[in-house]
Amino acid sequence: MTDDAKIIENVAERLRFFFSDANVRGDKFMRRELQSRETAGFVPIETLLRFNSIKKHTTDAKVVVQAAKHQSVSDRVKLNDGETAIGRVLPFDREKMLDNVQLSLRVENLPIKEPKEEGGERQYAVTVDDVIKLFSDYGTVALVRLQRHRSNWRNNGDKDMDKYGPQITGATGASFVEFETEEQLKKAAVELCSDGEKDPEKTLEVGGNKLRIQTMKKWIDEKENKKEEKKDGESPKKRRRDDEKEGNGNKKAEAEFEEFKLDWKKNRAISLKGLGDNCDREAIFEAIAKYLGADTNDNALGVYADFSRGQTEGAVRFHNDKVGKIEGDNISEKVAEIAAKLDDGSIEIAGSKVGSAALLEGEEEEKYYKNFIDFKNKQRKQKSESKNNRKKTRRD
Repeated sequence: MTDDAKIIENVAERLRFFFSDANVRGDKFMRRELQSRETAGFVPIETLLRFNSIKKHTTDAKVVVQAAKHQSVSDRVKLNDGETAIGRVLPFDREKMLDNVQLSLRVENLPIKEPKEEGGERQYAVTVDDVIKLFSDYGTVALVRLQRHRSNWRNNGDKDMDKYGPQITGATGASFVEFETEEQLKKAAVELCSDGEKDPEKTLEVGGNKLRIQTMKKWIDEKENKKEEKKDGESPKKRRRDDEKEGNGNKKAEAEFEEFKLDWKKNRAISLKGLGDNCDREAIFEAIAKYLGADTNDNALGVYADFSRGQTEGAVRFHNDKVGKIEGDNISEKVAEIAAKLDDGSIEIAGSKVGSAALLEGEEEEKYYKNFIDFKNKQRKQKSESKNNRKKTRRD
């Protein structure tokens, strides 16, 4: 392999990572770039060239273009027509924000280097690449997150020492390993995770340490159980005191957990297909508002665009008792009219005609709202659980 070919391959590997579900899920910058109305779902190559792990291989935009065409990333990224920006082949939608628990392992007992001086940070004796190699037999490792201690100190000197004990900073010896697919995760879990009654079929070892491995879901469940067991072992008086202390927080969690409900009305939703690269929620809203002769800044219009940038399909629904100047029973007729105008190209979105548009009715309409409501409840539940787990981690 020539030096130029190796550089292209290395840059392609970085593109595969930066545009992966695992990275975009946790990288606010990449999500913002991909969802920006100005970039239309593509990240400018000049922006990517500022990323350190790409910049160390090349500063030439032409090399990045070649890397984006490399066979190793053909299922992940694509170039825009002018070859000045790169986007995802499969759009990153809201469902993907919730997928990591089902794709991840919790790995413990990674080797650590203790600090040579008092007050220094503990460092990992392994790298991210070392961990990736350990698990590569089971599939593509999308992300490795090496965990680090969060300091309990509050910069109060001796008071912190008395309250929290010696400050421990740096490596914890644990990490999360995320695979690209559930099948890969299951393959690894079958061999590497204990079922509680017997040892795992295989034990991975690195730096002389035998690793303890479990699924992320089981790890979260065990933390929850330990918290309950800890509470069960406390005196009734302390439990009451803790319950009173946490009462407000629990009420908030329950409030966040409250089931999402939507009092939807029939014949108020339109399916959209064949949406262009420049489409976004704002463009859909503006197109409908313009047709209705309404102010595009009128949030009371009651038009909701159900769409994620980069997708080719979406929906628009109307949830007020007034659409433009139309009220009451005539709203359904107006929505049907809008669907027809979108379908025949009379209404364009972001300067382009949609592939097709249709009023949702019957089973299709019920399925659309059921999926939307289920997603909102799943999202609320996960946010609440995540918030509670962070609180428990700090308390533990």
